[in-house]
Amino acid sequence: MMRIAFITALTAVLLSGCSILGGGDNAPTIGDLGKRPVKLDDTPITSTEQQAMNAYRDFLATRDESDARPHAMRRLADINLEAEVLPEADFDTEKAVSLYPEQVKDSITLYRNLLKNYPHRENNDAVLYQLARAYELGGEPDKSLATLARLVRDYPDSKHWLESRFRRGEILFVQKNYRAAENSYQSVVDAGADNPFYEQSLYKLGWSYFKQGMFSEGLDAFTALLDLKIDSTLSGDERLDQLARADRERIDDTLRVISLSFSYEQGANSVAAYFSNAGSRHYEDIIYDRLGLLYLDKERFNDAAETFNAFVEHNPFHAQAPAFQMRVIETYRQGKFPSLVLQGKKDFVDRYNLHSEYWQHHDPAESVQVMGFLKVTMTDLSKHYHALAQKHRKPADYAEATHWYRSFLGSFPQDEAAPGMNFLLAELLFESGQYAAAANEYIITAYDYPAHDKAADAGYASVLARNKHEDTLADPDKPAWHAQSIENALRFASGFPAHEQSLAVLTRSAEQLLAIHQNPRAIEVAAAVIKNTAATTTQQRVAWTVQAHAYFDLADYLHAEQAYQQVLALTDVDDENKPAITERLAASIYKQGEAEKAAGDTAAAVAHFQRVRSATPTASIVATAEYDAAAGLLQLQDWGAAAGMLQQFRTAFPDDPRQGEVTRRLATAYLSADEPLQAAVEFERIGRDSADATLRKDALWQSAELYAKAGRAAQSTELYSEYIRQFPQPWEPAIEARHHIAGQHRRDGNTAEYHRTLTDIIEADRAAGGDRTDRTRYLAATAQLVLARVQFAHSENVRLTLPLKQSLNTKKRLMQTALTQLELAAAYEIAGVTTSAAYHTAQIYSHLARALMQSERPSNLDADSLEQYNILLEDQAYPFEEQAITLHETNAARVQNGYYDAWIGKSLQALSALVPAQYAKQERGAPYVATLR
Repeated sequence: MMRIAFITALTAVLLSGCSILGGGDNAPTIGDLGKRPVKLDDTPITSTEQQAMNAYRDFLATRDESDARPHAMRRLADINLEAEVLPEADFDTEKAVSLYPEQVKDSITLYRNLLKNYPHRENNDAVLYQLARAYELGGEPDKSLATLARLVRDYPDSKHWLESRFRRGEILFVQKNYRAAENSYQSVVDAGADNPFYEQSLYKLGWSYFKQGMFSEGLDAFTALLDLKIDSTLSGDERLDQLARADRERIDDTLRVISLSFSYEQGANSVAAYFSNAGSRHYEDIIYDRLGLLYLDKERFNDAAETFNAFVEHNPFHAQAPAFQMRVIETYRQGKFPSLVLQGKKDFVDRYNLHSEYWQHHDPAESVQVMGFLKVTMTDLSKHYHALAQKHRKPADYAEATHWYRSFLGSFPQDEAAPGMNFLLAELLFESGQYAAAANEYIITAYDYPAHDKAADAGYASVLARNKHEDTLADPDKPAWHAQSIENALRFASGFPAHEQSLAVLTRSAEQLLAIHQNPRAIEVAAAVIKNTAATTTQQRVAWTVQAHAYFDLADYLHAEQAYQQVLALTDVDDENKPAITERLAASIYKQGEAEKAAGDTAAAVAHFQRVRSATPTASIVATAEYDAAAGLLQLQDWGAAAGMLQQFRTAFPDDPRQGEVTRRLATAYLSADEPLQAAVEFERIGRDSADATLRKDALWQSAELYAKAGRAAQSTELYSEYIRQFPQPWEPAIEARHHIAGQHRRDGNTAEYHRTLTDIIEADRAAGGDRTDRTRYLAATAQLVLARVQFAHSENVRLTLPLKQSLNTKKRLMQTALTQLELAAAYEIAGVTTSAAYHTAQIYSHLARALMQSERPSNLDADSLEQYNILLEDQAYPFEEQAITLHETNAARVQNGYYDAWIGKSLQALSALVPAQYAKQERGAPYVATLR
């Protein structure tokens, strides 16, 4: 029974083995053998490999030479080889030998005996394959190679042919027979990509070339493998991440050896040259990446950076180009090459700023990492050069920093960091003295972005920058810039009212608007300062001052006055500006008076003028205001008030140059008020003090007249004398003044002075020479006549007494003097004077005749003697009487020439007395001319 069971089991195992290996040995590989269930025909049992091996050995110990024997040998060898060898030890000689050397040797013996004993047996190719494998596992690679070579040679159609070629290549490769290995791998590759060893053969073919230093050929193989395994429809890390673990490991190693190959040649240049010849690949970025990493691992930083940069240079629009450029920068940073880091950053920005050609091929919105790095890089470059500029103050550094700031803003105008960068750009420009450009950037920072924390400071800085630039401008360009600066300042103040400088800027703007005569706006801006409760006292004072000045310039003097009052209220007593403000307040009040005066309301004007003193007693314009108030009162004919105002002016402003006019106006007021004495006093002041000779002359004359009118003869005489002293010429008024003086002396009974003055008149007229006038001649003639009459009177007063001759001589002397002076008077040929002189001359002769007849008689004469004496006197008197008659007739004869005056009448009366028969017969009312005829 035991025997039967064994035979049955062996049969089952054989059948099982035949099923596994197949009549045609259809097992995929030797390594596919494993534990399998064995089913007995009659009794189910579980067959283990060890049981099968024991059964096969027992069977082979028999003398059975049937076809089952080679099958048993093959099966035992296979099971023996596979029974205890770890799966991962497949074709791993070292591991196999170390673990199971006896089993491998048994399999080798069985395979060899099988081939020897059954050389023509079908499927010996599979036996050779297993034998080669056993040799390999047994640590006999040369025998394995020989066996595989026999299989390849003898069985070209064997399903193991490709694998054998591949296994040969593997062994040769391990033996470092790379040339032979190359051939084996190449034959597998040449068989086409469909064979299962194609990829591994490509991989090992590449390595074979690499080991021989045939880097270009190796790269071809590796590239072919990558072409197969890296999906062109994917990008980035997905291309490798989607690979199975084994494939990923092989591709990683492939990339590593590719990197080594290029590194042994000319590095990145070799990569570019290779793909230029072999054709570009969609995974070139991976090649450059791994080569760069290889250099980095060896701390060959410059080579790594050049590799990354080479990719960018040859693939400028590749999606991964920016990432490679980033790695250039990072590589230089790791290598501690700061200057190269800086240049790398500059290159990055130049290549990938949003205005570069790169973005014509890519969407920035899908390149978040690049955009982020671009922003950071631009920021770094801007701040780096900004710091250099601040340190060294070199124009080139300022220009460089400006470039990078503008690059950032041009690329990321809406970025949240843009306002801050714009502010830094403005600061940089300001620091470099480019105030106009700085102002523009400050303005953009302040107003062209959504609200941000630098906006207010930028707005204020724009004000400062514009002011700085204005200082550099020449006059033709300055006004327009200044006006724009004011608008910018107002924009700041209104846009950022909470800024600590807002009120100061607003206040300053009000002042500037005033300075360029934009008065309504100045008032408006100043009002905003005044209404702001946060405004300081100084700002309030300045704002009120602006309003006051603006209102004043607009001729709104009422509001100007009110504003100036506010300014004074906010000004300290000892403030140096207070006098000036006081002056402006006074002027605003005064101007109101002027406006009322121009409008014709003199009374209102006077009221304003008088308010100036009460509101601003220390103002310099008080004098003018009071002067004009007095003038207004004069115009209103309020003489008393006008005089009072003028007297106040005189007292308050003694040194005022208008004192002369005040005096004249006072004189006018007094004169108009019929107060001649006060008027005379004022005219006298003018006459003595005025610098105007004409005015002084007229005033002296009028003062003299007014003194006379006021009954102040002495003052009148004094003023006429002063007139003569100051103005001896022209002659006529000076002689007229003497005439008035003479008259006053006559009225005063001061005969001596009267006569002296008359003589002065005569002498003055004579001195006038060619400048004599009818009036001077008349006054001189009249004076001469008066003096002659005085002499006549003197002669009349001399009585002829005994001794007659003596008294007669005296009388005749006096009469002769009188006659001489009468002749002088007549010589002036002044009608009235001439007739008077003629009359008085005749009267002298007539008087002398009468005097003779009335002279004292000697007392000792008797009647006859007396009679004779009287006859003698009559004889003496008669010629004089005849002379008198002749002179009177001559005088009266002037009537015939159409002239008649009192003196002619007196001559006619004298003739009536002297010659009554002839001249006393005229009818009443008949003209003397007719009578004379």
